[in-house]
Amino acid sequence: MNFKSLIKYLVFICYLLPCTFFKVSCDSGFDIYENKQEAEKSIVTQPATDIAEERDTALSETISASDTAVQPDIAIDTAAIENESSINDFLVPLGSFAMFPTGDSMSAFGNMIFPERPLNKLTIAVSLLCSVLSVLPFKLLKRRRISIMVAAINLLSVIAFMAICAMHQITLLWGAWVLLAVVALHLMLLLSNSQAKRNQPNIKN
Repeated sequence: MNFKSLIKYLVFICYLLPCTFFKVSCDSGFDIYENKQEAEKSIVTQPATDIAEERDTALSETISASDTAVQPDIAIDTAAIENESSINDFLVPLGSFAMFPTGDSMSAFGNMIFPERPLNKLTIAVSLLCSVLSVLPFKLLKRRRISIMVAAINLLSVIAFMAICAMHQITLLWGAWVLLAVVALHLMLLLSNSQAKRNQPNIKN
């Protein structure tokens, strides 16, 4: 695997890194803070374990929402219930980590799913789609112009996401900058390889 291919796959890890600040407080109701300075001024520190339990509970309720309405005339299959419980015990922490890598952060993947900001979701969704397209083994997607166009759209989507966060005063964390750097590096490598191939002299037999 060459360096360019490694970068294409490395970008998927970047979607799981701490991307934006995200903290939950239950001191005076249920408050969500996405600006670090505002949170430091307003929040009475809450143990990280409590926050994790609240998130896991919310995710568990979402995953098992379809199982809450059980008709009384249907026999309960205890084995199936235990199996579903085991699956939930695995999926809930996994989903929580994918969305909230640390106690006060949200990943890019979490930004695509959790917030109620359509533009945030759209920009990250477009970026993730472009990253997926870049690794698909289709000849059409391997053409230089198309691969460069997809990488450019990916970079513009990440920049747009960061600009939207700045407009809404959402604190960007180091994971957002790593994602930007990796996506930009991928585009630079594609442009460099394209220019190198153009500069190669045509060899005639």
